[in-house]
Amino acid sequence: MAQDDAAFWGSRPTILGRVSARQVEQERVVLNLVSGDFFSLNEVGTFVWDRIDGRRPVSDLLAAILAEYDVDEATASADLRELIDQLVAEGAIELRSEQKPAGQAG
Repeated sequence: MAQDDAAFWGSRPTILGRVSARQVEQERVVLNLVSGDFFSLNEVGTFVWDRIDGRRPVSDLLAAILAEYDVDEATASADLRELIDQLVAEGAIELRSEQKPAGQAG
């Protein structure tokens, strides 16, 4: 990913309107309504997907994983980055910077 670490972890993933997700047994199936492509998410991927709301930065998603699962930070961090990169590549989400609106003090 071309973004530096601070930009990546501060970015806010947003699910795009062109995807639909459904729970099928133990996994979440995500369908790109434009391309017709679909993929499935495992338990942790589903956990992350359910927390993508356009407001939480990627760093908060990592903290949630660490609080919920017995995994070390290095592994969780690498796996989350890979998942986010895959979701972006599939056209399921986009990463928005945490820039404040014009006129807002920062």
